[in-house]
Amino acid sequence: MQKTFSHCDWCKKLAFVEKLTYMDGFVNSSCDTCKQTALIDVKRYNHEELVTPQKESLSGHRA
Repeated sequence: MQKTFSHCDWCKKLAFVEKLTYMDGFVNSSCDTCKQTALIDVKRYNHEELVTPQKESLSGHRA
């Protein structure tokens, strides 16, 4: 992925950052220092987005 010189959305420092995209289209920029934390956040958010509709549909079938 291409890096650009901008502010990191996590630590707010000016650095070379990589864009990370959430499932809903929201984009965050992360420097190398914050990348692992950002990736965990993106993965957890995307997982919740996949699981939440399933939980709602399951709860709707209960009587």
